[in-house]
Amino acid sequence: MVSRSAKIGKAFGKSGVLAKASEGKSVGGVEPVADESALGTGEAGDLKFAQATKSAFLYDGTEWDRVQTGNNAAPFFNKTATEVALGENDSATVTVHAGDPEGFPITYSWDALKVDSANTIHYKEGGGTYPPGVTNIIHSSPSSGTFRFQSDSSNSGNDGSYTYRILASDGAISSTTQNNLSVAYGLANCYGFRIKQTSASYGHTVWHGIILDGSGLITLPASWATEATIGSASWSQGVRNEQTSVSSHFRKYFDAESQATFGYTLPSTWYTFSVSHSGNNAQFDLKWTTPRTIVGIMLSGDMTNGYDYFTGGYVQPYIGSNTNLDATQYTLVASSSGAHALGASTTAANKYYDFRG
Repeated sequence: MVSRSAKIGKAFGKSGVLAKASEGKSVGGVEPVADESALGTGEAGDLKFAQATKSAFLYDGTEWDRVQTGNNAAPFFNKTATEVALGENDSATVTVHAGDPEGFPITYSWDALKVDSANTIHYKEGGGTYPPGVTNIIHSSPSSGTFRFQSDSSNSGNDGSYTYRILASDGAISSTTQNNLSVAYGLANCYGFRIKQTSASYGHTVWHGIILDGSGLITLPASWATEATIGSASWSQGVRNEQTSVSSHFRKYFDAESQATFGYTLPSTWYTFSVSHSGNNAQFDLKWTTPRTIVGIMLSGDMTNGYDYFTGGYVQPYIGSNTNLDATQYTLVASSSGAHALGASTTAANKYYDFRG
């Protein structure tokens, strides 16, 4: 039979229910300390109360986590996440900043979401993996709001578009800011093209065009109408012409080539840029103000009036700025067999270029 004194000794022992009392700590509740700097160490499940900030902390076995109490408000961002568009072996830096209404220190982290027809994958800081095409997200310190994204080479084939978030935590509650993250292999840091017609079956310069980056059709956002400019043509020109059909002529070609070569399906409402000019074999500059990594360009002179105007030409990119014309001329090539299999015409008026190499 265990003696009464032995039972009391066990209770006050290291693992006993009154162990903390033997060490001068609170029993069955929360141990008060002066402030966060006095939290010290603990055992998983320990609770302490910082009197200076009137905040409770729970030890998770590794660190102290602040417990939400009272009317604790969420952190707020005064500098939010920006879009990240990466090319081959590229990098980009995002810096955010958040504050806490009660003045608690902020720690930052990232996460990202890949959603496709097959599955949904959640990536997060410390998990050891990154979205496809991203080789590293450098975050030097939890207290830093600066993140550096790095991408891999085009040989990996891991291009794609994702949603990423930056989380700001005050220890008890988190707030988030999010934006788009894309990896596209192609023509990086591009601000436009000089488009030169070199041949036509009918003596004018008339064509429609579309351009794809890692996120899809660059003419889709309404802001494109004010961001982009195109040279003046004698009859007409446009940077964002609405299209609602893919049934025939240049519309059918753009939809078929987009799917066959670039794996992209045009939406029900989409937009082209265009020129209609009386002179033959003219050139026009299409420019924009936000750098993009261009995957491909398509041009067609296959018009609904039965004439094939444009039948050949090349494009020269503006790289680094919309005033720096690169010397490289990319000759547009004939429509692909994949596009023909999807119903596109084999006419010489349909041309494209794939910048992914």
